[in-house]
Amino acid sequence: MSNSNIFSKPVSIVVFLLLLVLVVFFESYAFKNSAVTSKETENIKVIKTIPISSSANLQVVGGSDTLANFKYKDANEYRFHNPEEFYEILEKSAIKYIFDIASDLTPYTFIKESLSLLPINPGLCIKYTGQDSFSIIEAKVSPDVESLLVDAIKHLKNNNFDKVIDTYKKALLIDSSYFKAYTLLGDSYYLNGNYDSAEIYLKKAIELNEIDYQAYFFLADVYLKKGNLKNALTEITHAFMLNKNSTIINGRLNDFLEPNGLQINKNRLKFPFELNQVSDTLLSVKFGEDQGIKWMPMAMCLACWKMEPDFKELIERHPDSLNFEIQMYKECMANQWAAILYDIEQDSVVTDTEMTLYSIIEDGYLNAIVYWEIMTTKYPMVILTMPKEEKQKVVEYIEKYVYTKRNP
Repeated sequence: MSNSNIFSKPVSIVVFLLLLVLVVFFESYAFKNSAVTSKETENIKVIKTIPISSSANLQVVGGSDTLANFKYKDANEYRFHNPEEFYEILEKSAIKYIFDIASDLTPYTFIKESLSLLPINPGLCIKYTGQDSFSIIEAKVSPDVESLLVDAIKHLKNNNFDKVIDTYKKALLIDSSYFKAYTLLGDSYYLNGNYDSAEIYLKKAIELNEIDYQAYFFLADVYLKKGNLKNALTEITHAFMLNKNSTIINGRLNDFLEPNGLQINKNRLKFPFELNQVSDTLLSVKFGEDQGIKWMPMAMCLACWKMEPDFKELIERHPDSLNFEIQMYKECMANQWAAILYDIEQDSVVTDTEMTLYSIIEDGYLNAIVYWEIMTTKYPMVILTMPKEEKQKVVEYIEKYVYTKRNP
């Protein structure tokens, strides 16, 4: 069943012209993911096939159906669609899509807060089993070390920092590889006012376990006390990267941002269109009056994934549903990136919001958006599974695009 009146008249003309000029452009490019390379910018040449990164293949339970019921065995087989293909899907669909221009709308955003006290277990550590392979496990200690840790807590409650320090040192004599003892010893030195020793032990904890967000967090406080504002910001950013949903870290961010003249950019990744699912067979899409229609490629992609059964089942029922969700977000970003690139090459007007998204992807931070900004909301541990170099890319993304200059 076809919806001949899928768009309101003013929008349909603009859409037709947009697709007419874009289709040849899209067909001349090939989009390829570069999740584990430093050349993501060179490889994003839209919109054919995109193998997802190894870091995306998480061992998370997906949908309940068997693979025999699906077109794709896994998300690696999924081929990206271009805007013309999405337009054809929407036009031929039995579902009704109403696209219109609106003067007042709530910008679409991929960022949704999901703060909690302890989203990431502070006892988790990374263990490398080869050059490029690793596992995330919870550290185990011997009964003797565990007993000493309990004693240290008792001394800490009495503010007897000398005994706390001695107790943690005894624990390290038994097990010198236990990273958390270094973290807690470093924090104890900090509480006792010995910032140089605190720095030494916290750095050792990070050396033993690069995902110990508490060590980064405590080290940030050490540098703040020592007046090294730049290093303090770097360390709290690492903690923020590893544990984005922590209420404690979020509650302290401003202590490090303000002295550096920075604040969180709360308007990032907000786009001038709005999706409203009226029913199972009706979706309303509104675009902002000022250049909002230019976000049609991303809106059409999201509309398909939200409403069309062949797309919905991939993220709701497929055994590899998590990775299909990752593909969905990458596909939406890729479609819009290509449209912006076309405008740039044609010397057309490009808005600040468009230019920011374009720059983010050009700078190689597509995975930072998908994994850190979006996926960690529902799956906090997703960031821990990324290769070390990809985690560093997320840190760079936060410093460049999440932090912004503080208003005067």
